[in-house]
Amino acid sequence: MPELAYSDPLPPGADPTPYRLVTADGVRTTPGPGGREFHEVQPEALRRLTDEAMASRTTCDRPTWLSSQASWRTPGPAATTRSWR
Repeated sequence: MPELAYSDPLPPGADPTPYRLVTADGVRTTPGPGGREFHEVQPEALRRLTDEAMASRTTCDRPTWLSSQASWRTPGPAATTRSWR
């Protein structure tokens, strides 16, 4: 059996991930252990975030986006030789 490897869920240091602010409504900062801050999010804010995520995701289904991705999505020879009839 593999040995358990612990990974700190809140590593120290800056987070380099780029984020986009949807709204600050329904979100508050609360103090946590070790002087860290945590965000408390109300259900309505989560609903709005989900709506934004789904709307953003549908961008990937638009013809313009799909055609821009065609170069790496082109099926290989095996896919063109099959008959699905």
